Amino acid sequence: MKEILYRGKDVETGEWVYGGIVHQTDYYGDSVDKYFIIDGTDTYDNNIGGITEVVPETVGQFTGLIDRNGEKIFEGDIIAAKYPSGEIFSVGDVQFDCGVFGVEWTNYKKNKYFVKYFGQRHNMRRLDDDIVDEIEVIGNIHDNSELLKEDEE
Repeated sequence: MKEILYRGKDVETGEWVYGGIVHQTDYYGDSVDKYFIIDGTDTYDNNIGGITEVVPETVGQFTGLIDRNGEKIFEGDIIAAKYPSGEIFSVGDVQFDCGVFGVEWTNYKKNKYFVKYFGQRHNMRRLDDDIVDEIEVIGNIHDNSELLKEDEE
């Protein structure tokens, strides 16, 4: 069975919590823009229980995929594609668009080759099993946005 998992930052502590998600609405079904993680975890295995309100902008869903180091990949993660030597040749962030998870590659000059290699006309690439062996999570857009800076070469 596919693991349905979300994460978000606790509004009080700023710590990441993991679990199911609830979006609070008022009596008429209108959004009040509050999100809660249910039975959140401080790691993937240590259940801390309860309901935790999280910052709405930090909520991200688990893609169902893991990177080459065994790390779970979430929406909002920043990933790096590397040469076998370990040198990074492309960096991007994980997004959900048009019904699929994908990676929006930044404007690194090296990405021009990467995009051309896969025959794409844009920087978004579907995140699937064909790419996960080549990538690793290096941060997320909420804590490490500087990792998406443009290449100055």
